[in-house]
Amino acid sequence: MNAQFKPHPEGFKAYMGHDRLTGLYSVRIGWTVYAANANCSVLYTVKGEVKTPLNVEEFKAKRHKVYATLMSVINFQRKKALAIALQLNNIPSYDRKAYKNKRGFTSSR
Repeated sequence: MNAQFKPHPEGFKAYMGHDRLTGLYSVRIGWTVYAANANCSVLYTVKGEVKTPLNVEEFKAKRHKVYATLMSVINFQRKKALAIALQLNNIPSYDRKAYKNKRGFTSSR
């Protein structure tokens, strides 16, 4: 039986980590490991240490579900990292929000 059709033992998707030097997030979707920056304007497939660049527009058109899953995992990890950083900050969220409102940084919510 071909390995491509067998489900991955660790689940469909997994976050592999973030490389601070290159700014790339590594995500495994199915059996393929992808590396992409925060807005997915740069996209690679990773096999071992070799990164193969992909055409982002072509990838969006052909594998739109994989692209959507990749974006959702990256966005979740970025929000999680921001939440952890803000928790470690010594400025309370009320003060932070008041400052932003006073300076006009917030949207019309």
